[in-house]
Amino acid sequence: RKKGEFDLKLKSQQQEQYGNDIKELVRSTAGAELCATPSKPHPDPSECISAYDETYQGKVNLSKKVSVGEPVQKSSLLWSVPYNVQDEAGNAAETVWRDIVVEEVELSEWEGKI
Repeated sequence: RKKGEFDLKLKSQQQEQYGNDIKELVRSTAGAELCATPSKPHPDPSECISAYDETYQGKVNLSKKVSVGEPVQKSSLLWSVPYNVQDEAGNAAETVWRDIVVEEVELSEWEGKI
């Protein structure tokens, strides 16, 4: 094998792993990191997402029942995440998609902050 072919394969593997890492971050945080702020770095997912059902009994909060689906990569730094919810009767709301733009930063920018 030529060195150039090896380098391309390695780069492809690294990019795939990077994508998998981002996908796992979104999945493992249940989307909560998407609304994290410097003053509240670890919010509960229900603080980021709200869902309500208008019923004959009044307004019912379904926020804790929202599920975060499988992240979909649209481009190298753009991801979309589906959010779904069902009421007690099993009626599903229309899926809502949230776009995530990944901002790449240099490690040196963060070394002093860790």
